[in-house]
Amino acid sequence: LLHTPNEISEADWEGWHKERGLYFAKSWNGAYTPLISMHDPDEAPLEGAWLVSDVGKGQHIHTSLILHHQMEKLTPGAFRIMANLLARKS
Repeated sequence: LLHTPNEISEADWEGWHKERGLYFAKSWNGAYTPLISMHDPDEAPLEGAWLVSDVGKGQHIHTSLILHHQMEKLTPGAFRIMANLLARKS
């Protein structure tokens, strides 16, 4: 999810408007892997913004990222992340 089709890097978080996410998971089942950690200056890191787990023959991907707001503002990183989510194959 962080590498295909786009390599997600620090540059993809630049220029985001308002909050990057809401309602971050605070805890999760051990089957889930947190993919990113983010925080505002002088705040503790939040790891529950993007979680992934294999479930049966597929995957469950949870994101607290507010991609629709960022895409409305034409934030390039949000489009790159959405493309990665849509291109994901189990």
